[in-house]
Amino acid sequence: TPIGGFWPSGVFHNSWTPADIEGFGTWRGRALNVVTIWPARQQWADFTSAVPVYTNFTGKPYTMVYGIPLIPEAAGATIAQVAAGTHNQKFRDLGTTLVNTGHGNAIIRLGWEFNGNWYAWAAYDPPTWKVAFQQASTSIKATAPNVKIDWTVNRGTSQSAMPSAANGSQP
Repeated sequence: TPIGGFWPSGVFHNSWTPADIEGFGTWRGRALNVVTIWPARQQWADFTSAVPVYTNFTGKPYTMVYGIPLIPEAAGATIAQVAAGTHNQKFRDLGTTLVNTGHGNAIIRLGWEFNGNWYAWAAYDPPTWKVAFQQASTSIKATAPNVKIDWTVNRGTSQSAMPSAANGSQP
């Protein structure tokens, strides 16, 4: 729905500083409605606890969009563990963190670009990945029921671990 005669629009800026992001709005001559950023993703605490990527934007008037991995890149977790529910509490913690930092209505790009092979959460085993996505989504929404979960594939042909076409393999 248009806001002030404009469709909501925003920016991805490689900064966790609101002033940097607001500078883009000033440059383009229109305030931002949407901000897309990615927390660090090496360890669980990088994206499940109240880190600056969340706290710096508390009280800001944006729809926040966060890229959240299904597993950290350096913590030794596996997609199979997520599918088995081993890490459900971590995702519930993420939901609690989002609510407590004022981002209970955020959009979560959970396990984004899973159909490529460049992230630790690549979907090499689509049925297991699907269950992992469902476990994580359910766990996040258990503590942050107004969060929206975005199923985000890599556009086009890539080093595909899992096809993105509508072939029954989606979550």
